[in-house]
Amino acid sequence: RHMQFVFPIATQILMDVISNYGFSKSGEGVIQFTLAVRRMERNDEEIKRLNTQLKTYFLPNLETS
Repeated sequence: RHMQFVFPIATQILMDVISNYGFSKSGEGVIQFTLAVRRMERNDEEIKRLNTQLKTYFLPNLETS
């Protein structure tokens, strides 16, 4: 339920922001941005740390006990 509310809003915010940095304001732009971040994570620990922090904040723990 959390994801049904948060994910569309987070995606819209991401599209609004990445369009200011050369990515298209679309689902394809989000995919291209995500792939670019993953490539940069391999060489930059700060980018990796910040991306992990964002994922932790916006994506709930999906573990079931």
